[in-house]
Amino acid sequence: MKCKQCNHKMIAISDFTYDEVMNFIEGDREFYALVLIEKRTDLWGSITTKKSLNFRKMEAINKNTTKLYGLKLPLVDGKAVIERKIETITYTLLEMRPQIIEVIAGYMADQNEDTYSNTKLNNYLWKRSPLKQLYGIKNTTQKINKVEVEEYEGFPF
Repeated sequence: MKCKQCNHKMIAISDFTYDEVMNFIEGDREFYALVLIEKRTDLWGSITTKKSLNFRKMEAINKNTTKLYGLKLPLVDGKAVIERKIETITYTLLEMRPQIIEVIAGYMADQNEDTYSNTKLNNYLWKRSPLKQLYGIKNTTQKINKVEVEEYEGFPF
């Protein structure tokens, strides 16, 4: 599959299986992370910020860098920034609090191997879970007011 924005080949993200999520809940938390993704778009004087939470696998952990599956850049000190022409995407590792485990366990209580979907789990985490309020996640739009420069129009340079 190719990226719609940059036309590069996309890396497939390894989705969690039902068993992996259950192992996480039961205590095996070494290579799991909750990631805050913040997309900031500056388009025609309007800045839009969209935030979401994702439950992701960590590929490798070295001193102060963390490599997530599906992300080319490693997170240095828990953060990675990808800048494009009009968009900036920031990935931030969040502390694995007991509330996170409780929310995921509560979601998984209603799931079984046939009904579980990693996409649905991530949608739940950032759309309907109480974690959204815990981390203060809000999508915002700001309009930038342009300064009128009529008084400087006659200025020679």
